Amino acid sequence: MAVWHGGLSASAPLTVAGKGHFLVDTIGIIPVSETLFSSFNVWITSGLISVFLITAYVLSKTSLTTSDSVASNPLRPIESGKEGSLARGVGLFMILVMMVGLIFAEEASLGMITLNWVNFLLFSLVLIAYKSWERFSLAVGQGLKTSSDILIQFPFYAGILGLLSSSGALYELSQLIQSQTSKEFFPLITFFSTAFVNLLVPSGGGQWAIQGPVIMETAANWGLNFAKLTMIFAYGDQISNLLQPFWALPLLSITGVPVRKLLPYCAMLFLSGFVFLTLAIWWMY
Repeated sequence: MAVWHGGLSASAPLTVAGKGHFLVDTIGIIPVSETLFSSFNVWITSGLISVFLITAYVLSKTSLTTSDSVASNPLRPIESGKEGSLARGVGLFMILVMMVGLIFAEEASLGMITLNWVNFLLFSLVLIAYKSWERFSLAVGQGLKTSSDILIQFPFYAGILGLLSSSGALYELSQLIQSQTSKEFFPLITFFSTAFVNLLVPSGGGQWAIQGPVIMETAANWGLNFAKLTMIFAYGDQISNLLQPFWALPLLSITGVPVRKLLPYCAMLFLSGFVFLTLAIWWMY
């Protein structure tokens, strides 16, 4: 969750790659070849993963061991179906359709990769893995039980987002933060403000809907690179997830580890990642 917005499930880059997105009149369509698959993102995301690995290794050598017992809830994997392969056949057909589109479509290129394209790909891969509709449906049901805490939380986050956006408070805050800067420091201010706002609205897509217009209008006035600023927004949105570990609730319920033991490690990873991203943005933008 601290690197997701630089990968194939990234909300902001995939949104601006789609036709008719809400900022198309300001920035046009930005293909993923200029965002997710750009050298800018590849180097920064690879570096961030390396920083996290090094930080985790150092923590493993310096942290004290504990004898506290935990009440874990072991996973019970659901095996793929042994009879019938209808779901697998449908999944393979879906993959075939996607490949034909990538190769023979009128606009065949990486620009075809959008949020819907990624969802279609993941859905087809899951069908292939489970082979039968019965096992697939069973796995979906079990997965929903594990992620029930997330499903309960997000309506509340949507309510918070609605209050902040409808009142104009979040828009005014974003404008205030970004107006107190210059062209040279705007990318860093965007990164810092995005990381802060993510603590209030932990939803990449929802946050982009609010901050995206402010960021891109300012970028257009100053002639800044839209694709790079989209990724800088993504980096800020993802890194502060480590201080808002709502994503870890299913993990905690499975492992039995209390949240108070998780947060100190998350804080150390946040600090190392935040420093790296700050330096990388300043040097590479």
